Amino acid sequence: MRSVRTLLFALGSVAILGMSLAGCGSTTPERAGLQTIDGGRQITVPVLWSDPSRAIGGVEPAVVKVGDGSATNFSIDLRDLEAKGAGAAWTAASASAAAVGALYSGRDPSDIDVSFTVSGPIDGPSAGALLTVAILAALRDVPLLPGMTMTGTISPDGTISTVGGVGLKLASAAEAGYTTVLLPPGNTELTVGGTGESISAVEAGRQLGLDVRHVATVAQAYEQLTGQSFIAVSEDPYVLPPAVLVAAEKTALDLVNEVTALSDQMSAKAPQRSVIESDLAAARGDLEADDPASAYARATTALFAVGRAITVDKYQELLRNQGLDAAKAILADDIVVALAAAESAIARGSDVSGLGMESALSTPTALAWSAYARAALRALLVAVPDVSDEEQLLAAVTVLSEQSLSVEYLQQDALDVVRSMPSRALPSEQQLADFLSGYTNFLVRGARANAQYITDVVLPSVPAASVGIDDVRSLAPIIGQLAQETATIDVATEGIREEIAQAASAITDFVTTTAFISATQGFGVDGFSMVTQAPTITDESAVRVAFDTSRQIVADSASLVSAQGLDAGYAVWSAEWGSSAFNELAREGRAGTGAVLAFNELWFDVINLQMIYASVGALLN
Repeated sequence: MRSVRTLLFALGSVAILGMSLAGCGSTTPERAGLQTIDGGRQITVPVLWSDPSRAIGGVEPAVVKVGDGSATNFSIDLRDLEAKGAGAAWTAASASAAAVGALYSGRDPSDIDVSFTVSGPIDGPSAGALLTVAILAALRDVPLLPGMTMTGTISPDGTISTVGGVGLKLASAAEAGYTTVLLPPGNTELTVGGTGESISAVEAGRQLGLDVRHVATVAQAYEQLTGQSFIAVSEDPYVLPPAVLVAAEKTALDLVNEVTALSDQMSAKAPQRSVIESDLAAARGDLEADDPASAYARATTALFAVGRAITVDKYQELLRNQGLDAAKAILADDIVVALAAAESAIARGSDVSGLGMESALSTPTALAWSAYARAALRALLVAVPDVSDEEQLLAAVTVLSEQSLSVEYLQQDALDVVRSMPSRALPSEQQLADFLSGYTNFLVRGARANAQYITDVVLPSVPAASVGIDDVRSLAPIIGQLAQETATIDVATEGIREEIAQAASAITDFVTTTAFISATQGFGVDGFSMVTQAPTITDESAVRVAFDTSRQIVADSASLVSAQGLDAGYAVWSAEWGSSAFNELAREGRAGTGAVLAFNELWFDVINLQMIYASVGALLN
């Protein structure tokens, strides 16, 4: 399932990492200006850094240059960063900023070229949001206001997440002469060193002579840092068209019925039987109340629980009757079958013959169900020979069950909704292929930088004793599989079916790695698999803020798309049922499970909508 696909909440044991290490050099408020150099535009921005272990912080100038890319490739030049000792975390932040900035620019990514320069070694992902704003400002030829800086990580949907070392960063900003600092919404309180007492970030800033403001999205940060409106959101909210609503209602009804039939195969003693029956009863009630989104969310939750119960029961019997080695052999065979189903689903789904533009542009996001399943199953197949006991085998079995059900049920549901969207006619398949190729290339570049950061910084912080098929460190092989798949993608444009499939892999790779990083900074939920062990939120307030913000971004983006005469049906339906999962399950003490489902949908939905919005200029004009 996409709870594993995004890896978003598998990081409770990682906690919040040190956001940045030592930097050198200095900058002043006046240097954060806009210049035209060599046919491009560049902005020097003041990056705040801190090293809590040494109780020091500072301000590092970083230069962001944006120019016109080649006709076939978005490029992100990180060579200067690497040459001057910028670490994996800062490189990842730069690549993610470039990708999110390109997404939010509303432009064809093939026309964008981004490079970064720093004056010395610096590390940490907390500059991501500032760099994203800098890219957007340079693309729009808009200077940043003097005296302002910010800190915050950037997520795939443009939300800004919590960082560490804020007290040191505020002090550094004040000492360097800045007057205003923007912070993520999760950084409202600071802990006073030595006393353990809390003080609001606004009050701490006031004592330092700073105006501290909180911004939740890249759009809000842009408006604060430039003094200009980011984009005028349509006052008319997007409403699902009748055709999409009919398709969505059918998928909800069918899924409730299918899961109900599956539940009859469960053992009467299945551990979660009562919860499953309760979810199915609630889903049927939601259908009667004309609430298909809540019904689909409930049915999805029940689907994975039912699948786990049936599959675990099967393998427990195999273990009793045939032993571990025989069960491992059968498991490997079952994985091969499931892997073939995922690959077949991608091949079939990549055929967009007869589809309109919005449907075709939504297909790669919908296919992410199978794109992630393919990578997870490939990683699982490699891991099976090392399974040494019953506990590890059953953990592997739950992953198999999760991915198989995603492909068998949810993948087709997603494509059914995509194909129901009222869409404009495609100008040509070749133009669509060229457009998707540009997105694929920059998302892959960002994902590679993220993966390096995860390998170098995140995973080494996980205790070796926690290693297992169903824990945090075991996610590394899945990220590795995604990297292997996207590494073979040719930057040149191929046929439309190939570009659809490649875009699905690239989007999955980028969201998976970026989500992994963002979760470590902003909030945590324990639990790799939603069905193996119900996830437990470690910072529910941060999750709620991030959820509300992401949901609003989807709504605003859908309104913008609709104002251009285009449809946003798949993304909005996806966001609706994912959001229902969080709202419904949170009321029952299962907020972790609901959050996994919600963010899985919301982050992919934003990318989908940004691509559709950018298509206006790239494909229709």
